[in-house]
Amino acid sequence: MTSIGKRLLITAVGIGTALASFGAPAQGNAYVEAGLTQLTLSSDGISVKPSNALVRVGFQFTKNFAAEFVGAASVSSDTLMGASFKVDSAYGAYLKGQFEVAPKFELFARAGWLHATLSGSAMGVPGL
Repeated sequence: MTSIGKRLLITAVGIGTALASFGAPAQGNAYVEAGLTQLTLSSDGISVKPSNALVRVGFQFTKNFAAEFVGAASVSSDTLMGASFKVDSAYGAYLKGQFEVAPKFELFARAGWLHATLSGSAMGVPGL
């Protein structure tokens, strides 16, 4: 990720965190989530877990239905046997259904699409 891309992501995370602090969305409102996540890449018992900054923007259409857009990029890579792995970028869109089963407790499910670009390098040589 370029320096400009990292600055934009950090700015988006900051704005998202500030907006998210205003509270939970009401019906018909937009909302923003920001946070850190780990993506696990595994095969044959070995795995790497690069850390990512994630921003999710959604719009609550009804009490039980929303649409969401998500974007993410690595904030740190992970290494395995001398090779470094990271998420260059990820973005996607989801539909979200939710149901309040008790006060302040709801179940939700997301269905959608996500595109991620991963990269790796070993001994300073990119392109794994």
